[in-house]
Amino acid sequence: MPRTARLVLLWGPDAQQTTTLTRSADALLAEVEGPHVLVQHFHAGALEDNPHPFASRFFGAVVWTLLEQGTVLLSDSVFEDEDRRALVERCFTRTLPGLVVEHVRLESAESVLRREHPGLVLDDDVYGEGEHASHESVVVTSEAPQETLVAALGAAAARMTCVGEDGREYADVEEAATKGVYTPNYVSDVEVDERGRVGFYLDCKGAIEPPMAARLRQVLLEELVRHGVTRAHVRVPADA
Repeated sequence: MPRTARLVLLWGPDAQQTTTLTRSADALLAEVEGPHVLVQHFHAGALEDNPHPFASRFFGAVVWTLLEQGTVLLSDSVFEDEDRRALVERCFTRTLPGLVVEHVRLESAESVLRREHPGLVLDDDVYGEGEHASHESVVVTSEAPQETLVAALGAAAARMTCVGEDGREYADVEEAATKGVYTPNYVSDVEVDERGRVGFYLDCKGAIEPPMAARLRQVLLEELVRHGVTRAHVRVPADA
């Protein structure tokens, strides 16, 4: 069966996160035959900052791949604007009649959980960068029963021991080690502080890579949801 040239415009809240974009691209291209390419910042460095697709420095390479009946994935922050995506579609379909164009919205698992469970609030710095090192401690406040929070965080902590620096959750630490992937050195027991906040500490030698941080937050949200917690605030303790 002859191949069909295919252009996929990737957009959404996580389309510019390299980890989400790369994983989504791998999934979209898994069964693709023939030439294919992913262009992450299609309009970056455009001629004279012209918003028209013809001005993109990637335009020629994209057209060439499509002429070879290939698949091209395009992403750019401006694709949040529906009109900008429509302009790109018009440009390429006029250049290549019969071109198949798709618009795919990308959203990470963490973003989906946040959207579907608005009562679960994670501060932006949870497992993010601090002044001198990554934040490795969290505390949770909630009206849920304390034993429920302890169980939820305990389950999350156990899973986090198998989260690699690459953002994958492995079956066990040994699997990650055989692939040469770093996982947390240590996870503390879940404790309740003097203010009644439930929390724990994750030792990642002070450095949590963005893909790993995203998966850690996802795991935390998943376990809160799984244990029936509908409202909670997850934050970095002030003394962390």
